[in-house]
This record gives sequence, C-alpha cells and structure tokens, in this order.
Amino acid sequence: MKRTFDLSMPAALAVAMTLLAGCASAPAYHDVEASLTPQPGKGLVIFYFQRHMLRNDAKCQINVNGERLPGTLKPGTFYTYQAEPGKVRITTTQSWGPSRAGDVPKDQPPIDVLAGQTYYVDLRLGLLGGNEKLRLVPQDKAEREIKDCRWLNAGRR
Repeated sequence: MKRTFDLSMPAALAVAMTLLAGCASAPAYHDVEASLTPQPGKGLVIFYFQRHMLRNDAKCQINVNGERLPGTLKPGTFYTYQAEPGKVRITTTQSWGPSRAGDVPKDQPPIDVLAGQTYYVDLRLGLLGGNEKLRLVPQDKAEREIKDCRWLNAGRR
C-alpha cells in the first residue's frame, strides 16, 4: 500500500501556532502600563475584557461615536483609544461562537472624557451570554483585573 502525506494537517497546525504566537506576543498590561498615557489634549480610554470561564469564545466589536474600532475585543485582551474631550458614545456588537449575522449594536451610557485623564472600561457579560455592558471601573480595581490581559492594538495606540 502506498502512503501519502496530507499537507493540510501540518499547514493548519502551522497557521494555528502562528496565530497563537501572535496573540501571546502582544504585551500584557502589567508590562506596558507605565507607557499608557493620554496624548496631549486627549483622554485615554482603555477597554478591557477579562477572561471568562464560561464564554471564552465571546467577541465584541466596539464603536466610538459611530466609528468602528479596528480589531475585536476577546476575553483576555484590552484596547486603548485616544479620545477627544467631551461625550464619547460607545456602541458594542457582540458575537458568541461562530459569527452571527444581524448582531445588533447596543448603546452604552456615554463617557464624559476630560483631556489628560485615563478611563478604564470593562466589558461584562450576562451569565448565559448576551446582555453585555460596559462599565467605568476605578483605576485600582481595573489594574488588578486587567494586569494579564494582552494589548490588542499595541503599536497603534
């Protein structure tokens, strides 16, 4: 019997390892926190999504003032956004597991951003998925919750 070698399995494994290495290579919050400061005349908003024991397949798109931010917030990641001072309207679109067509953006209460200030915004999930809410979190609590999260938009600030 002639043996054949299927290249699809090693190729798929190589792609998966590359993707995992890319995520793992993103710096953790505790490694970069000192460098995370607002740009002159702006406020820094740090969105974070803690690891979730039941819903590690969760994903969330964040829109700020009607503009979709690049990247997808997932459990164990954070995203930095340099915001103009004033009311910042946030909309989220969530997806659990495979992408669903028709996810409806959900409005969150606006944040009143001041220049020179940093805001920590935690994405919270409902117990069974859905019903996500963004909430402002005090810095000391946020830094405990975010410390091992990976920086989603590192280098793009």
